Amino acid sequence: MRMLKRVGMLGLAAALALSLAQVTAANAQKISEKSVRTLMQYALSYTPDRFTGTDGTTVHINRKDPEAVKKLMVPLPKAEEAVLAGRLAAHARVCNLLNEEKNIFVSFVVREKNSGKWTPQQVIYLRSLFYTTEMLMVGKVQVIQRDDGGKKVVIKEGKPAIKSCTEQQRVKIKTLVTEYIKAGPDLTKLKGDELSTVGTKKAK
Repeated sequence: MRMLKRVGMLGLAAALALSLAQVTAANAQKISEKSVRTLMQYALSYTPDRFTGTDGTTVHINRKDPEAVKKLMVPLPKAEEAVLAGRLAAHARVCNLLNEEKNIFVSFVVREKNSGKWTPQQVIYLRSLFYTTEMLMVGKVQVIQRDDGGKKVVIKEGKPAIKSCTEQQRVKIKTLVTEYIKAGPDLTKLKGDELSTVGTKKAK
């Protein structure tokens, strides 16, 4: 296997990186369609072939079947929502708001699962898209090209797109996270079945 050029990865991370001075209350700065589609492909390679929730239920995903992959994909606007949430989590991580980072992830996955719009496979794909975005921005994702020409996302240390966080930025990000979580389910009232698909970020 050969490593893809890092320039492309860093360019994508830079495109996603949000200057904290420009963060809006809704975390709504637009991301280019090209960036979202690229992340969707990266997330597909990171999506596990199977995922076992905390309730013991296993979801199988056949990424070798073109029809199964087609059914796995979500509409572009929803993919962008996942990327935006992952981007916010990345900023929280850099600002050492680790509890907030975790809660963004839980809130995102649970609200998508509870929406009833997605298959179990799509929920797993959305969590992978969220996580791929976050890890790319904090410098922990690399993309390698397989011998068959395909791409594979691996979690590995690299250069972060977000390099620092001042106290003022930390306060601002914490406010954004609070607003994001407030718009979703009450995390203090979640039951086991609602959390079963959340699991840990690193799926098997």
